Amino acid sequence: MNATADATLLRAAEAAAAELTGLDEAARERFAHRLLAPVASHALHRHAAGERVLGIYGAQGSGKSTLAAGLEALLREHAGLRVANLSLDDFYMTQAHRMRVAARLHPLFETRGPPGTHDVPLLLRTLDALLAPASDGAVQHTVPVPRFDKGADDRAPEPDGLPAPVDLVVLEGWCLGVPAQPAELLTTPCNDLERQRDASGRFRRCVNHRLAHDYAALTQRVGWLLALLVDSFETSCAQRLAQEHRLRARTGRGMSDAQVAEFMQRYERVSRWALDTMAERADLCVRVGRDHAPRQDVPWLSA
Repeated sequence: MNATADATLLRAAEAAAAELTGLDEAARERFAHRLLAPVASHALHRHAAGERVLGIYGAQGSGKSTLAAGLEALLREHAGLRVANLSLDDFYMTQAHRMRVAARLHPLFETRGPPGTHDVPLLLRTLDALLAPASDGAVQHTVPVPRFDKGADDRAPEPDGLPAPVDLVVLEGWCLGVPAQPAELLTTPCNDLERQRDASGRFRRCVNHRLAHDYAALTQRVGWLLALLVDSFETSCAQRLAQEHRLRARTGRGMSDAQVAEFMQRYERVSRWALDTMAERADLCVRVGRDHAPRQDVPWLSA
């Protein structure tokens, strides 16, 4: 164990956590010491071994976006790496695209969320562009990265521009790495939404098909996968409801409690399946509580 290097990484984690909003001082310290620093030790080892895409799976409310932002800041400032932080949420199909899919496959695809509502080919092309050198031999080039406006329920008119090439991409998403279900598990509806609006099972079969193909191809691009596992799907629902309450208090806009409950049913099947499977599929699994703090010590990989 290199105690000096570990102490340096811990200080870097504290500095990165200080940049994050939405955490009080005690929460930032817990986050830096118990989660960010040990996870960063794994990320640095995997990057040294040649991995260039690090993935974070986590249900809604698991803290995956906070961890991804902290990792980006830490790896940039501590290790001098050029890091791109991507969210699967920003690669939702445009509203017009979802309407076309809904007309062709099933009306439930109108609403963003489930597998089959992301533009996975665009995400794969974006990964390629961020990691590849400029075609004209320039030292640096700019890659357009979409940004999804959840208030408008559509892709923002202007993409963000990220400098490339990057050394590392941190990619987070609520269904990243989740496998398709066996066909026999699709027979029985899992909630009222499926019973009332997908009685034939066509929607859930389409979602499962996308998991087995587009999303599996995306998972193959991830060199190292971390899973943040909440206690239950009910915990995820409670976190999403609290998030919506904060949004309504801040902006006056947002879904009602009943709308949140209906919205979360679209995530239920895949979220429950992830809780059953991701502990075995991920390279590192961390169980987190409602405060996003890990429920167990995360092992360090010392320098």
